[in-house]
Amino acid sequence: MIKLNDLSLYDLLGKTSKFFHHSIAYKFRKKIVMTTIQDIFVTVGKTGLITYNAKLQEVILNGSKINAATLHNYEYIKNIKINIGDKVYIEKAGEIIPRVVKLVNPKNNHNYFSPIEICPSCKNKLSWSKNMLNQFCLNLDCIEKKIQKLKYFVSKDGLEIQELGGKKIELFFAKGWVKKIEDIYNLKNNYDDLLKLEKFQEHSVNVLLHKIEESKQVYTWKLIAALGIKNIGKKLAKSLVKIIFENDQKNLLSLLDFNYDELEKYDEFGSVKIESLKEFFANDENKNLIKFLSENGFEVKLEKEIIQSTKLENKTFLITGTLEKPRDFYKNLIVQNGGLISSSISKKLDYLIVGQNPGSKEKKQLN
Repeated sequence: MIKLNDLSLYDLLGKTSKFFHHSIAYKFRKKIVMTTIQDIFVTVGKTGLITYNAKLQEVILNGSKINAATLHNYEYIKNIKINIGDKVYIEKAGEIIPRVVKLVNPKNNHNYFSPIEICPSCKNKLSWSKNMLNQFCLNLDCIEKKIQKLKYFVSKDGLEIQELGGKKIELFFAKGWVKKIEDIYNLKNNYDDLLKLEKFQEHSVNVLLHKIEESKQVYTWKLIAALGIKNIGKKLAKSLVKIIFENDQKNLLSLLDFNYDELEKYDEFGSVKIESLKEFFANDENKNLIKFLSENGFEVKLEKEIIQSTKLENKTFLITGTLEKPRDFYKNLIVQNGGLISSSISKKLDYLIVGQNPGSKEKKQLN
C-alpha cells in the first residue's frame, strides 16, 4: 500500500465513488515459472465433483517447492489443449494454490488429454453435468466421497472441529470407527481404542471428545452448510434457516417436513438449488442423519439479525454497480430495516439501486 504522508492534502486529492486518491494498492505482477506436466490425475470432492490435477516436474515458485497444480475441470484442459509431456507456465492463484496458466508453445491441433471416464475411487462411470462443463461420481457409496464429506463437515467451512483434522478422519475411517457423520458423535464409544493409538494421550483424547461435543452448539445455518449439500453454500444455508425456522423453532425435523417447492417464491432459490435440497432431504441416509442430530443434542439455534426498524419490511432490493460505500454497507442497512436482498431482477423486485458500471443484465433492463 502506497499512501500520501501529508494529511492536509487528503481532501484536496478527493476520491472516486469507491476509493480515496490519497492511497493506492500496488500489486506485484504474479510470478510464473515454466515446468513440465508429468501426469494428469483426478480427485473426487464431497459432492462427487471431479477435479483434474497435474503432476509437475518440481520447481520453486515464490519460495515453495511445487510438484502439482490444479487444472480445474476438463473444459479447462480442452481450452488450453493440455497433455502429458507439455511444457507449461504455472502461477499461484491468490498466492496459495498453484495452477497451470498456459502452454509454453500453444497448439493448433487437438492433441490434448482425453477425459477420464471412471471414478478413481469406486470405479463407477462418471457422469457429465447438463452444460458438459463438469463431471461427477454419482455413486452414493463412493469411499472418497464419504471421506471428503466427513473432512468438510469438521473443517473450517464446516463445524470447525480443529482437533479432528483430515488426517484423523482418514485414520478413523480406515479403522472403521467413523464412516458417516453420526459416527463422529459416537467416537466416545471408542475411547479405549483411541488411547492405544500413537501420539494419542488421555488429555488429547479428552480434548478431542470435548470439542466434538461442543460443536453441537453451532448455529443451525452453519450445520446445514457443513452437510455439503450440492449447490448450497453458507449464504443460502442462512436464508433457508430463516425461511424454515423463523416461525417454527421446534427442532431439526422441520428440515424433513418442509415443502421445498415453496422456495420458488424466493429469488435466491432457483430450480437447480431447490432440486438439490429436495434430493438431499429425500435420501434415507440423510433423513436418518437429521433424526440422529435432532435426538443427540443439536437444537435449532438462530443467529439473530439486529432489526432497527420495519420501514422496509417485505420490500426487495437489488444493488448493482459501484456505490460510494461498499455494497455490504447498503445490504446491511436494508436488512436492518426489515428489507430483503435479491441477487437478480424479477417481477418480485421492488427497488433497483444502481451505481456506476452496473451489471450487463441490469443495464439492459434499464434501457
